[in-house]
Amino acid sequence: MSFTINKLLNLPEFAGCTIVAGKKGVNRVIRCVDTMEIPNLETWIQPGELLLTTGYSLIGHPNQLMLLLKAMCKNISAGLAIKTRFIGPLPQEVLVYAEQNDFPIIQVPDAVPFIPLITAIGNCIADEQNAALALSLDMSKQLSAIQNSDNFFQDVAQILNHYFGHPVIIADLMLDIYASYPENTELPQAVFETETLTQRMHSKSNILFYCPADGKDDNFLIHLIRVQNIIAGYIIIFLENQTQYAISDGDSIIINYAANTLSIHFSQDDLLNSDIEKRNSSFYSDLIHNVFTGRESEAARLAAQRKWPTPPFYLISVALADAPPRHNSDSRNLYRQIVWSVKSILSKSGMNYSIILRDKSIRCLTSNIDYEKLLETLTAIRKHIKDEYDWNTIITISDVIYSFNELSSTEEDIVSLLRIARSKNLNIIFSRDYLLNIALLDFSTNRHCKAFTADILGKLEQYDADNRTNLLHVLQVLTENRGVQTQTAKALFVHRNTLLYQIRKIESLTNLNLSVGEDLFAAQLALKIRELSQID
Repeated sequence: MSFTINKLLNLPEFAGCTIVAGKKGVNRVIRCVDTMEIPNLETWIQPGELLLTTGYSLIGHPNQLMLLLKAMCKNISAGLAIKTRFIGPLPQEVLVYAEQNDFPIIQVPDAVPFIPLITAIGNCIADEQNAALALSLDMSKQLSAIQNSDNFFQDVAQILNHYFGHPVIIADLMLDIYASYPENTELPQAVFETETLTQRMHSKSNILFYCPADGKDDNFLIHLIRVQNIIAGYIIIFLENQTQYAISDGDSIIINYAANTLSIHFSQDDLLNSDIEKRNSSFYSDLIHNVFTGRESEAARLAAQRKWPTPPFYLISVALADAPPRHNSDSRNLYRQIVWSVKSILSKSGMNYSIILRDKSIRCLTSNIDYEKLLETLTAIRKHIKDEYDWNTIITISDVIYSFNELSSTEEDIVSLLRIARSKNLNIIFSRDYLLNIALLDFSTNRHCKAFTADILGKLEQYDADNRTNLLHVLQVLTENRGVQTQTAKALFVHRNTLLYQIRKIESLTNLNLSVGEDLFAAQLALKIRELSQID
């Protein structure tokens, strides 16, 4: 349908014209036509423009033709139609540059007037625009007819395939395929592996055209589907074996119309999900504030209505480290897009889950599944958020929960676990690996714990400060090695006699006998409480 250079050359008015360079660019679309005979032609060039010129303004300026050509290539012009009576044969460097950039240069016979050429081009452009308007009306009718279809996405893919004549895929943000036509059309690996394509698919552009640089046969016409400025999915059209393609007005109208219609459906899903998330958050708030204490059956009934997983399950927190405030629209949109990404990855993993949104974090209840699979999924979530949004996350995972009424205490554990993860610079942390830390964290600021720690370690800390020694560290390593002196000496890189002297000094300052198990445990406990008391 598009009015291209190739169609131009088949018009009777252009019968005597010859394409002398850039023949591979004959599929370039002509959007407008102009004729100019003024200096510095390159400053007036427009995208999609076919420029007709006699070259008169180029006489005596041999470099101007190359400047004009480079400007037209940069501005994605359609082509250059030129007479050579005034400037003589076209320079070889101009022909080579046009050939390298697939930019059509058409030589017009000197005797052919421009007026009939311009008239013919104008008529063809007008015909194309009229046809595009007719297509838009037809597209509107077709899309209106399938609004309530059970196979809406598949029907849209089929309509686009009928128009473009190429395979079509409708995918979500994570490139999971919603629909395709012909059915079973798959995305090639190049879509996932080509960095430049990935960057463009996450840009603010509405329409993307991509031609792989590695010579693969498949090129793609890609349109973003957005919901309130959030990228929700893509229309991907395969342009097999086409080295050149430019989007015509008709193409733009059709794909824009389809994308807007799909956006409405994605938006409806998003509104539904937002309502579900609000109800989930409210119910979760009641659970962690013990509203359902002693009413486990009622909590289970309400959870089932919300399609929550049934116990046993995990509580997972995805905390956005250094996240900006969510009061501005850009931050809210980014937060929503991250939530969308998390949902997509969880769904792809096959996990049964429910999302609860908290301030700067995402809570997730998920069925008790294989540890390795859970770790793999959470690692993928963290990597995706970092790669796509440049946000660091801390993911904490509770111990197995066996009832809804356990969520109150588990929420407290998750908060404690987050503090521990930050203090240890951990990205993914399982509660079961830090149960003692969680148990002691809240008690570390208790006055009895403080007194216990000061009684054992106070004199030791003061001695180290006054004498620039490291006896506290020696005690730490000794407890980590369960009091085994040979292993401790090896870990500290000191002679055993040196270690014995240090132990005797520690015992004199702490009134402990470190060869006795109970005293060694007391020292270890005091060190652990001291460590936890320093966590913010």
